[in-house]
Amino acid sequence: MKKLLIILLALIALAVIGWFAAYKFKAPAIEADIKQRVDEALISNNLSWAKASVDGREVTLSGLAQSHQLQQHALKIANIYGVNSVQDKMMLQDGSTIIPVVTSSPVASSGADGVALTKPGTKTAPAYPYSMNILRDESGQYTFTGIVSDSDFKAEMDKHLMSLDVDPETSVWNVSVSSATSPVSWEQHAKDSISALLPLKQGNASFGDGKALVQGVAVSQSASDDSESFAQLLAGDYTTDVKLSVVDAVAAVQQGAPKVGSSKYAALSCQTEFNSLLKKDKIQFESGSIKLQKASLSLLENIARASGRCPDQLISINGYTDSAGSAKTNKVLSKQRADAVMEYLVKLGLNPSRLKAEGYGEAKPVASNKTEKGRAENRRIELIVKGLK
Repeated sequence: MKKLLIILLALIALAVIGWFAAYKFKAPAIEADIKQRVDEALISNNLSWAKASVDGREVTLSGLAQSHQLQQHALKIANIYGVNSVQDKMMLQDGSTIIPVVTSSPVASSGADGVALTKPGTKTAPAYPYSMNILRDESGQYTFTGIVSDSDFKAEMDKHLMSLDVDPETSVWNVSVSSATSPVSWEQHAKDSISALLPLKQGNASFGDGKALVQGVAVSQSASDDSESFAQLLAGDYTTDVKLSVVDAVAAVQQGAPKVGSSKYAALSCQTEFNSLLKKDKIQFESGSIKLQKASLSLLENIARASGRCPDQLISINGYTDSAGSAKTNKVLSKQRADAVMEYLVKLGLNPSRLKAEGYGEAKPVASNKTEKGRAENRRIELIVKGLK
């Protein structure tokens, strides 16, 4: 028996040695194949300035990019089949670095959310003068373009966005790093700018060199006033100009998307658009309240406009909560929130006979109620076009 065990262990050891030998033999071939295909992809897309190196299935790009757009395009092109992740060591031609620096393959595991701005041996970032432009589009996505001192800036903005119930992962960053000391309250002014844009349908805030400008479109005078109150916080350090316009939300909705195709196709078109809008943003309420957050009014306007694709379809507005509190209270709250959404959509011009509000409380959770993130996901409004299977 002991002899048999020794033989088995020897066979296992030989198998392990054989596997490592085969892997060691194949690894260079795999790397060479990936490098060849990445190089071919870059060259065929006029990106020959980007140089690829391969370690296993990890690709690193270096070189001088003429623009941030070309840098992002190179990362995308290099992310071919068989690549786990693409690391960015490219520089803009003016010498600036870009964050974030790692693009993961869709099939690779995610979790490396850190932002790396400099690495040992790289040259110090130039002393760029500070300026910042923050854009918020109709979908609620924020885009940051300008100068930062280090990765702490992005981390602070992410925290602030989360405090406003905005998912920071949807934000776009196009920033350069400066070795110069940042102006007084640079991070705070960026936070105030984010808050100023939140009530708007769309807008942008820019500040630097002693001047600040906040401009955009609001769906109500109240939303405009809220935006201006945050914009004026910039006035302590900048000569601030605020240019906000208020649109007639009802008129905008009545110019909504035209009906498309047959009734069945129209219903599917509506549902697809609803799903897309609610994936990018959430209908938010004041904490523990049925009052809609002003930041959600532009989202509801877009939903109302999209409903023009299927004017004959019934739409169910379903409210849900997390599991905190009593089930009875949660069901009542979810119904009241669904009613609030329905009332606002009717105010925008939708026929109330098309709408039905339902409250389901803590039923049908889409995430775990054991974490704050999961509870936030469960607190939601869903829009369902009736008649679709």
